[in-house]
Amino acid sequence: MIIAIDPNETFDYVLKRDRKDEHPTVFSLRGLNSAALRHLQDGQATFDNGGQWKVAYGTQTYHVLRYGLRGARGMQDSKGNEVLFEAEPKTLNVLGVQVKDPVSERFLDRLPPWCKMELSEAIQASSVLTEDEEKN
Repeated sequence: MIIAIDPNETFDYVLKRDRKDEHPTVFSLRGLNSAALRHLQDGQATFDNGGQWKVAYGTQTYHVLRYGLRGARGMQDSKGNEVLFEAEPKTLNVLGVQVKDPVSERFLDRLPPWCKMELSEAIQASSVLTEDEEKN
């Protein structure tokens, strides 16, 4: 039996290095819907002018986060002050889909690169069946 998904449903995610922390930062993520996933898969690799394969991982990570990062709580700056999640109050075309209130550029700039990569991978992984799900 197939279990229907709600493409707007969010889930909590704690970064791997934060999982043993007593007060981790918790991110609210949502998986890619079929249109966003298709757009992402279609644009993953292209040929450059020299005929070499080119994969734009930075751009891919950026678009996935703009689409799927929906909130954060428990984040602090270097002085211990709370960092509030910021969304842009507009609708933006991200991965071929209209996204209402995407995460702001300013908030993304506050995340270290390794964090952005892990969050992007978590968003993408939530759109793919695990081995256990495939068995059922």
